[in-house]
Amino acid sequence: STILATIGKKVATEAQEVKGYRIQIFSSNKGAMARDRAFEIKEILVAKHPKLADEIYITYTSPFWKVRIGNCETNANAQELRRWIIAEYPEFTTETYIVPSMIFVY
Repeated sequence: STILATIGKKVATEAQEVKGYRIQIFSSNKGAMARDRAFEIKEILVAKHPKLADEIYITYTSPFWKVRIGNCETNANAQELRRWIIAEYPEFTTETYIVPSMIFVY
């Protein structure tokens, strides 16, 4: 997959933060349970595709814990990544959305 081939290929330069897109696969406001589930989801993702580790972002913005994946510069790239995630992890299909986000570009 083109998407997977590009994931994890970071160069040793400083990242620049720009407007882009990420794929959100989890969001919950159920406190400690939500936090635990967010980190469990990251483990599930990384167990199958270790290269994803650097592309998974767990955030807490009160009261929500969220898990987002990727640094997509265009909506088209985000759509491709979303399709790949759904194909690889069908259990997350119902919660998988493209969301505008500040992303890192190397």
